[in-house]
Amino acid sequence: RSVMRERWQAAVAHMHGAVLEGADAGEVLQIGTTRAAELVHARAGIVALPSPAGVLRVEIVISDLEPGARASRWRVGAADVPTDDTGLARWRGAAVDPDGPIARCYATGEAAEGVERLMGPAEALDGRPADEIPVLALPLRTPDDVLGVLALVPRPGATLTSEQRELAFNCAGQAALALMLARGRWEKERIVLLEERDRIARDLHDLVIQRLFATGISLSGAARVADTPQPVVDRLESAVDALETTVKEIRAT
Repeated sequence: RSVMRERWQAAVAHMHGAVLEGADAGEVLQIGTTRAAELVHARAGIVALPSPAGVLRVEIVISDLEPGARASRWRVGAADVPTDDTGLARWRGAAVDPDGPIARCYATGEAAEGVERLMGPAEALDGRPADEIPVLALPLRTPDDVLGVLALVPRPGATLTSEQRELAFNCAGQAALALMLARGRWEKERIVLLEERDRIARDLHDLVIQRLFATGISLSGAARVADTPQPVVDRLESAVDALETTVKEIRAT
């Protein structure tokens, strides 16, 4: 139990350290999923998040290549990563069964256990479910909301102890907290970026456009001076037209 508690503390420190180092939400979830699976010696870890349409989809799949593999041997399921021997990486992007434990966990905010049927991209086209797997679904829950679900796939014949379940549940909660912090930092950075864009837009409007407009008026006046040769008038009018086009482009920008 002492060793497990130490691993739990190390997992929490790893997640929070990643947030402080500027990791994005995806990286934080990958770390949390990997460490939770390590704590209970699970076969794989799955993260399901709601899509903008409200459908729960598998966003992250982390599975080990062999029993007892170290963290460095774990791989993240992605489109450009070959399917490993567990066959789970292909479920990245799949929709979860609306009646399965993952959907039930997300709806209630409580841990759920059972057999999950994931609809893979190919299977979903004709309505046939993909393979079924047993999972322990844990909510990525904050005090105000459930952000998603972290599901652990136990090894065949393995039974999780009550302490392992508690640690995994707490790890999911810490992952949710780290995810919320990462998202908050991203939103803050996005606001700073938008404010900087607004400042640039004001500068373009108040300084650059006004100067171009004044220059165009000056050139137009010069073109109307008496006895100005026609070739000069034509060049001045062409310059004024170019300035007007430039002003329109800057306004659009």
